[in-house]
Amino acid sequence: MNMDVIYFVYGLAFISLALVILVQPREESQHDFTHFIWLLIAFGFTHGLLEWMDLWTVVRGGNPTLEMGKILFLFLSFGFLFEFGRRLILVTPVSALTRTLLGKPAYIAVAFGFLLEFMLIPDWKLATIIASRYFLGFSGSTLTGIGFLLCFHKNLEPQAILVKISWAKKYFILAAVAFLLYGVMGGLVVPAANAFPANIINQEGFIAAFQIPVQLFRAACAVLATIAIGNILRVFHEEARARLRASLALADERARELAESEASLRDIAATIGEGLYVMDRHGYITYTNPEAHHLLGWTGNELIHHEAHPLFHHKKANHEPHPSEACNIRNVVNTGRSYRSEEEVFWRKDGSPLNVRISASPIMRDGVIVGSVTAFSDITERKQADIALQTAKNYAENLINTANAIFVELDVEGNVKLFNQAAEEITGYTLEEVKGRNWFDLMTPRDRYPKVWEMFERLSAGGLLSHFENPILTKTGEERYIVWKNSEVLTDGQITGLITFGIDITERRQVEEALFEQKEYLNAILESEPECVKVISTEGKLMQMNAAGLAMLEVDTLEEAQQHNLTDFILSEYQEAFLRLSRRVFRGEAGTLEFPIRGKRGTQRWLDTHATPLRDREGGIIALVGVTRDITERKKTEEQIQHLAYFDTLTNLPNRRLLLDRLNYAVTHAKRHKRPMALMFLDLDRFKKINDTLGHDVGDELLKEVAHRLLACVRSGDTVSRQGGDEFVIVLPEITQPKDAALVAEKILKALEQPISIGENRLHITTSIGIATLPTDDSEDTRELMKKADMAMYAAKEAGRNKYRFCSCPPGYTGAKCCPESESSIQEFDRAAT
Repeated sequence: MNMDVIYFVYGLAFISLALVILVQPREESQHDFTHFIWLLIAFGFTHGLLEWMDLWTVVRGGNPTLEMGKILFLFLSFGFLFEFGRRLILVTPVSALTRTLLGKPAYIAVAFGFLLEFMLIPDWKLATIIASRYFLGFSGSTLTGIGFLLCFHKNLEPQAILVKISWAKKYFILAAVAFLLYGVMGGLVVPAANAFPANIINQEGFIAAFQIPVQLFRAACAVLATIAIGNILRVFHEEARARLRASLALADERARELAESEASLRDIAATIGEGLYVMDRHGYITYTNPEAHHLLGWTGNELIHHEAHPLFHHKKANHEPHPSEACNIRNVVNTGRSYRSEEEVFWRKDGSPLNVRISASPIMRDGVIVGSVTAFSDITERKQADIALQTAKNYAENLINTANAIFVELDVEGNVKLFNQAAEEITGYTLEEVKGRNWFDLMTPRDRYPKVWEMFERLSAGGLLSHFENPILTKTGEERYIVWKNSEVLTDGQITGLITFGIDITERRQVEEALFEQKEYLNAILESEPECVKVISTEGKLMQMNAAGLAMLEVDTLEEAQQHNLTDFILSEYQEAFLRLSRRVFRGEAGTLEFPIRGKRGTQRWLDTHATPLRDREGGIIALVGVTRDITERKKTEEQIQHLAYFDTLTNLPNRRLLLDRLNYAVTHAKRHKRPMALMFLDLDRFKKINDTLGHDVGDELLKEVAHRLLACVRSGDTVSRQGGDEFVIVLPEITQPKDAALVAEKILKALEQPISIGENRLHITTSIGIATLPTDDSEDTRELMKKADMAMYAAKEAGRNKYRFCSCPPGYTGAKCCPESESSIQEFDRAAT
């Protein structure tokens, strides 16, 4: 039986297995193993390619690279199968012991098996093949077969569908049998070796016993597995579609109920006397009621799909900015907690403030926060009434009990005469406890607060400051900071006492200190940021830049950077692109740009910048904010990848891809200008012998030197390419006559005559050269030219090597060999080897 046919069918069967899985619909199934079916796809593709590598070996012969590839693909494919089988069993209801054994112990056992084979078999390649088949192939196939049997008995909801589709059950059994048989045929029947059991059960013994290659049985198992798994996945497809139809029906019913509920809620919201708006998770308004339109002055269309915070909650009552991240209403969706406030300030469309009482709550859907709803009412009239009432109360009580303010009256000695309720609450003392006692001795001991005593001593001299701030000690020993408003009491022009009002600013100071620390923290983060952060004004001036950006420009300070235009650092060919990006940003767009710069000390680097507009409260653009990172290493990597795509890694000559590009261009150019050109195929004579006797390292060094000598034999506009192994191709784009190509060939033969010294080895190498010239009558194309050069090269080898031959076969010639050596076909310029 023809092994090439067997290997072809064998490989096709496994690739078909992968394709059958790939073409199945992708609906999600409740069967857990569909989530890692990609492992079986990977097994099918890699194992199919492995068998086609064996096909190549049978048809074209093997080589070291192909053999290494086969070993790698064998290891990878069985590794994928082993992992699939292990996971397949774990998704079934197996015992805890089985789950434990299929964890780390399974991997350890495989590793131990590989180590054992390496100890028993000296040839590491053969040891790898046998270990892969025993401990990955056989084990993986067995685990997969057992897994499918367990899946067949697994008590899951989809079994109802399997009962309806009766033919589906047998495919679980068929898949299990196929993989168990493949485990025996592919895992235990291995190449012969001097180690048990490979010395007894092996491929050679199998064919001797049954007169049939084991690969035929393996291919049959692959076909059975393909049929079984394809039909199993069809069952899962039907299962998923059934669940999807049920889900869609339920969703339609819920949508109808939701629509009815939403309509009712909208009717209720439209009639309540409070403003109401709903936001999504990102702070954008999705619903407002008529009262909200009335209170805020915006229409519904002006509010819907806009962010609430920048519209009417962006600043405080004192006009200080109110950042979105500090907004308690906005943070309801982040914390999941409701927020209520008796007094907040919203800003109407006309810019006037609106004092409101608010209540904000999160909106939950299936346990997930999807937005928030906020109700608010106008408390402007109530607030005005409270202020008027408090003013009247303060006036009636002679400003003694001002709201949240300490009122203290002292005599000229500093003794307390009057003490209001706010003072009692803040200090912890009652009026009875402090009346007649010295305020400063009690609240500000001299040894702790000497500056406060300096203030007091000015009292009798009339030099007391009207405003000052100092700490006091409460009854509990707590330190509180008070801002004082002082007024001297005069009798007949003499200072007889002091009336002072004090406001407790302890919490405000704590907030200010916290804000200062936060600012310092943010500045520290900015300065420690490894990427450049910069701010550019609308005039193009640098306003701010962190340390990372200054380092990129190679300047020490921001002031030093501001002495230059940023475009001064950008290479000239990219300056206009940078200016275009800046203009786009100042028009309100965001953008990115990659460009090179040269620092002040001359270092050139590539940067990637992302720029966005910085806006003021009114939405006007006031600056450009850019975040820039150094991508120099990425650019270098891209250049290296580009080079590897077109050049041979050993000789740094153009590879086949770049050769074809240049050859096509040369042919087109020659036809357009009616000029001849030549293509030369070179193959080193007996190079394999050098590789086999002296090793690949010497062979590689020899190829490098040959490449160097070939380059020295041609012009700068010619192309010398390595096609792999010991084959080279030379393109001579402009010649005047065929003899020009012959002169180049002579030059190459002479150049390679000289011995090549590699280490202690002095080598002699020759080459056979095939030459094909392009006629000026447009009768040939690139493919035909390459075919002729290849035939001429083999003609040179048949003529005794170390020669060159021209091929002048007629256009369209399809023979396997070059035309007979005659004046009309091959013009020979012989050169005897010396």
